[in-house]
Amino acid sequence: MPIAESVFSNRGVASARKTSQCPICKADAIIQRIIYYVDLDACPEYHSAVVRQYASLAGAPNLVVVTGERAVEEDVTCQSCGRSFGVTTPIVVDIPSRDIMVFVTHMGDDGGVEAGFRTWLRYCAKLLPKDVMQAVATRPYTFVHGWSGLEAMLAMLAGNAYHPAPPPYKHATADELRFEGLKGYLYGTAFFFYPRFNAVSEIASTLLDFSTGAEHDVARRDLAALLQLVLETLREDHPWLSQELGRLYLDLNQKDEAMHWLKRALVAQHQWLAVTTSFMDATPGTNDEQDEGGSSFPGGAMAVNGPVTGTRHAVTRIYPANRDFGLWCFPEMERHAPTIRPERFLTVASAVLGTLDRMVWDDNIGWDRMAVLSLAALGGDVVEWLEHWSLDPSLANAVERFWSDYIKFRWHGRAGRGELEEAERLLLILDDQIAVARKRLPEGALVDSRLRLFRFGYDPVVLLHFLAKSRESLLKRLSDA
Repeated sequence: MPIAESVFSNRGVASARKTSQCPICKADAIIQRIIYYVDLDACPEYHSAVVRQYASLAGAPNLVVVTGERAVEEDVTCQSCGRSFGVTTPIVVDIPSRDIMVFVTHMGDDGGVEAGFRTWLRYCAKLLPKDVMQAVATRPYTFVHGWSGLEAMLAMLAGNAYHPAPPPYKHATADELRFEGLKGYLYGTAFFFYPRFNAVSEIASTLLDFSTGAEHDVARRDLAALLQLVLETLREDHPWLSQELGRLYLDLNQKDEAMHWLKRALVAQHQWLAVTTSFMDATPGTNDEQDEGGSSFPGGAMAVNGPVTGTRHAVTRIYPANRDFGLWCFPEMERHAPTIRPERFLTVASAVLGTLDRMVWDDNIGWDRMAVLSLAALGGDVVEWLEHWSLDPSLANAVERFWSDYIKFRWHGRAGRGELEEAERLLLILDDQIAVARKRLPEGALVDSRLRLFRFGYDPVVLLHFLAKSRESLLKRLSDA
């Protein structure tokens, strides 16, 4: 389908001519004009003149089936032998007003889409002004399957209804029913999240609950040191944590440190934001709004303006994610997304739980009830992970190190490794705390941790578990000595 010259000449479009070899006559005589990048805010004509036409070509002669999924091919002609061929190229669609870039791929989900996106950005860098590339380098990005995926994404962002993609799909489609908690950004009927940070999302949200509730500089300094330790241990800048660390330093009037971390937070936003429309939200009324569009129009009618990263939220993802299939579902990409290794997770968890438990139980600082509940829930999750990983011989040392590190942070270095006298003194403290914790244990009817959280504002069973395991770790250290 021919593209109007006004699109190519628009200031928001980066295009270039490319000469390639003809597969028939082998002459370098196929000339194609490729659009690498388009700023949709600067060139809305691209949406109306190109995307909608491509996405609505179902059944047209130039619509071909590739591995079961339709992909529009642009006809190009060899200037030597006159043969015509269909060519499909990806494109970066930038939407600054929504603070999101969309990479349109026609290659399905082979696990390498992000690598392809970064290669494509390098082409864009040769064509775009420096200031535009600087903005692009701080923008989150997401992926969609072909023109139908882009059209559905744009419709969803605008609050318009869209049709789900028909099968077959160029990605895996697991059928089992299951649920997964997600932390990310709620945007109309969509939810955006960082696959890279799924493993530490509960840790991040707990840290934010405490940081935003810190009212004194002593607590702010302790939390700033903890946040910095977490980020250094992860070796990845979580955008939320880097931003919060910058805010804490602003509150502490440490402006140089604040600017350093706020700049890092801005750069850290430039990563894959996966999207799903298959989720449940416990917020009253939200699910009713999501269902207004009906199953045939999962986009519903929820118009939202501004950046997609404007509203942090938590939801429950539902599998199978039927509403995402063929549009923005990339399970292979999610499976291969860089994540946090168990050893590093346990190192971070020991520092977070140890420090926050000390601040809650020993430092006489009044904390918001929701922050304490968040910490209790995180402690329960970590207990489950510890029990699971303790069965893996390769993680035995990491699990043992978790408890020694937890003790170090929980009791503020009063029992450093090798300091036997301090260890014996701490053992007496633990005996007293365990005796108090046992008296607080609920009756047998409160077997559900959620009921205990609701009743007490924390989980006394988990609290006792951490105290008892810390005592056990100290006894082992003393016996080894």
